[in-house]
Amino acid sequence: MRHRISLRRQAFIGFPTYACLTQLGLLQAAIALALTKTMQPSPSTLHQATASPALTIAGISEPVILRYFETLNEEAFEATSQLFAVDGVMQPPFEQAIEGQAAIATYLQAEAKGLKLQPRQGVAQAVEDGCTTVEVSGKVQTPIFGVNVSWLFTLNENKELTFAKIKLLASPQELLNAQILSRRSES
Repeated sequence: MRHRISLRRQAFIGFPTYACLTQLGLLQAAIALALTKTMQPSPSTLHQATASPALTIAGISEPVILRYFETLNEEAFEATSQLFAVDGVMQPPFEQAIEGQAAIATYLQAEAKGLKLQPRQGVAQAVEDGCTTVEVSGKVQTPIFGVNVSWLFTLNENKELTFAKIKLLASPQELLNAQILSRRSES
């Protein structure tokens, strides 16, 4: 299931990123928490407790980003989707944006099996309203070929992913060669 959304763009270190998408969602979450009066650990606390020290990305120490790559490599797609805010958005390459935890989990279940993400390095920067923008570069290995990739993330002040964009860093010829390899393996 794919959903189309439109977001406000802003400039960040020479590439497009998206504004933090949390104002209305946070108000609703705060009201719900006040009404239920339950004491649960915050998503940030849960992510910090579950982030494994085994995965390291040069320049990145944010537990949510580390956990994103760990859960995808473990094919724990439901856990990956829970790293996103309720209205979080994932923008896969050559696809329309996918909004919401359930839609992201469904998409990953259908499209991300067998992928091994190999993040190498990244940079994080605080932006407006307590949000953080993180860019990571690395490689994704499929069962047939590998491709260089960059990931652009926006985290809200609660350290939930509000936006994740995946961009292939391959030439058209490299993508064509990968498509040919893929077709040969299916035969």
